[in-house]
Amino acid sequence: MSMHTGEGAMSAGQVGTGYQVQAAELDSEADKLDAAGDDTAGIRTAVTATQCYTPEALGGSDMGPAFSDYAGAWEAEAKTLSEALHELADRVRTSNRAYGGAEGEAVTGLRAAQSGGGIVAPVAYGERPFPGGISTQPAQADPGTTPSVFG
Repeated sequence: MSMHTGEGAMSAGQVGTGYQVQAAELDSEADKLDAAGDDTAGIRTAVTATQCYTPEALGGSDMGPAFSDYAGAWEAEAKTLSEALHELADRVRTSNRAYGGAEGEAVTGLRAAQSGGGIVAPVAYGERPFPGGISTQPAQADPGTTPSVFG
């Protein structure tokens, strides 16, 4: 995942790029997680309890049950890991879509506010406005002002 800040100086009236999510890179990372999940599912079959081993091949009659226990645990863990990797890939893709949607909404809102087509909250008391008068901070009343309950 890669995030970077916008480059270059801004002049008054410009909307900065700020932090951006590189959607293609997130999709690539999600694909890698899916591939790792597929690989893990394949590795799961490397040791399986259902294969027929003679007691001698396992080291004696008391080794059979120990191997069966080990193989069963191996299969269960490999399955859990494979499923977790696929789930993580899905979550990365979901986050990528959410970031993209939120970024689009923020840019649209800032452009509307900058052009006068939207509502711009006043700058908090005593703060310097962001270039272009855009601020994400909540408006605050001047000291000594009592807010009305009904506006």
